[in-house]
Amino acid sequence: MKQDAFQAMSVDELWTLHETISTLLVARIESEKRQLEDRLQKLSRPLCRDRASVDDRIQRFYPNFKTPCSLHKPGQVVEKNRAGSVR
Repeated sequence: MKQDAFQAMSVDELWTLHETISTLLVARIESEKRQLEDRLQKLSRPLCRDRASVDDRIQRFYPNFKTPCSLHKPGQVVEKNRAGSVR
């Protein structure tokens, strides 16, 4: 609206316009506030409920054999493997 339109309005008309605009702005602000609160709630949620649920999803690896403690160098493993003493 132009400045002349506001000057031509009576005080009652200006007050009604003020109330209408205020009502619309309050509705928009509340709607945006709800959306932002929902987004914040989603972001602040933990990804996993607890540590146990994470551990349940991790597949454990257990080796089928152990390297003998007496073997300290890789060359010894190859030599003993060729000899047939390490299986």
